[in-house]
Amino acid sequence: MISTVERLSPAQVKIHIEVDAEAFEAAVQQAYLRQRGRINMPGFRRGKAPRKLVESIYGPKTFFQDAIDSLFPDAYGRTVIEHQLNPVDDPQVALDKAEPGQPLEITAKVTVYPDVTVGDLTGISVERMDDTVDDDAVDQEIERVRDQNARVSEVEDRAIQDDDVVTFDYRGTIDGEAFEGGTAEKEQLTIGSGAFVEGFEEQMIGMNPGEERDIDITFPDDYFQEDLRGKKAVFHIKVHSIHTHELPDLDDEFAKDVSEFDTLAEYKADLRAKLEKSAKQRADYQYESDLLDALTECTITEVPDIMIEREARRGLQRQAYQLVGNKPDQVESLVNTFMDREEVMEYHRADAAKRVLIFLAVEALIARENLGYDPDKDQEVYAEALKDAASDENLDEDAFLEKLEQSPRGKESLHQLIARRKMVKYLKGIAEANARLSPAQDDKETSPAQADKETSPAQADEEPSPAQADEEPSPAQADKEPSTEE
Repeated sequence: MISTVERLSPAQVKIHIEVDAEAFEAAVQQAYLRQRGRINMPGFRRGKAPRKLVESIYGPKTFFQDAIDSLFPDAYGRTVIEHQLNPVDDPQVALDKAEPGQPLEITAKVTVYPDVTVGDLTGISVERMDDTVDDDAVDQEIERVRDQNARVSEVEDRAIQDDDVVTFDYRGTIDGEAFEGGTAEKEQLTIGSGAFVEGFEEQMIGMNPGEERDIDITFPDDYFQEDLRGKKAVFHIKVHSIHTHELPDLDDEFAKDVSEFDTLAEYKADLRAKLEKSAKQRADYQYESDLLDALTECTITEVPDIMIEREARRGLQRQAYQLVGNKPDQVESLVNTFMDREEVMEYHRADAAKRVLIFLAVEALIARENLGYDPDKDQEVYAEALKDAASDENLDEDAFLEKLEQSPRGKESLHQLIARRKMVKYLKGIAEANARLSPAQDDKETSPAQADKETSPAQADEEPSPAQADEEPSPAQADKEPSTEE
């Protein structure tokens, strides 16, 4: 067998395979032997008709397709190994030449892992956000807990005020006609929350239980229901009840009620420690995410469409599992529904393209800088990774190792997790060295304690448990099995 490979693009190659005439003839003979038991011909018992007679009636290429189907997988596999290809999709096969007594010639186009070039990283500059937790952050958390533990009591001797929780009916009309979504009974609304259209809640202030009133509002020009934008409406309101939140006193008794501590001071100290831990984790997460973004900016490659589509489907599957739980049939149905909606797929494709690019860049950097797992040098990082992975699974290390042994990709996945941590440490070393050479820009720092928690679309710095490595690998999880073959 002779094979050659032509690179059509960074992520696609064309393979030419030639099987010599003798090997092709042997494959055709084997195809005849496999099929002859199903051949009936006059004058012969089933399976006894000679090959030449069969070919004279049905054509000299009668058994060619069966022969080619048996030859190609082995020839293709040998070509992949010989030329060190890494396919990410099935090949598109074309038959070039198949004639009796002649060599068999086949070409195949296949998408492969693309060439990835990681450029000069010495200039990357990434600032780590401030993770300081100030007194205001602690006070805000305490107020949130107080609000959660507030006592709700009904008010009967006064009218509606700001922050009251009101139960009421409403019926809206436009030019005397009811409209979709404009009617409800026993609706609950916190006055001042801004949940309803501007002006609605303000006009309810002063109403008493049992009172009815008409209020006039105008829907804003950017209202989510296009048919209501800019229109004037009248809502008939009937108040059923008024409730108020009574916050608990901020004292030692409050601390005892909401925690295991006996004093407010102890509770505050513990709360601060937890906020500081959370702030550090968010800052670390964002820092690593920014480092990976910096890495991709220095990476040149062509991300194959098939890798993006597969990662987009994984994103849809994760979203579907969040919605319906561990119900595979419902998940698959929901994924197919999502995939039929182009606007949904476009969002997930953009997200997936970034995750795949990060995956490819990470793999390339690990290979370039020789950051793979070394059992002789990585005992310390191995112990840390093992401890963290076991903790994620709520197992002790011995139980986790036993579980790991049962996972087909378990050990390899743990080694990839270690390699990835070494890669992040490598990037941190460059960024921190550059940070020491330039003045800090405090005005650009943001405290995560004050910011809403956000999820990066890259999500490539999450660390899935190696015990779960026999699940379908995802480029988004660069510490898992790197192959995207399904």
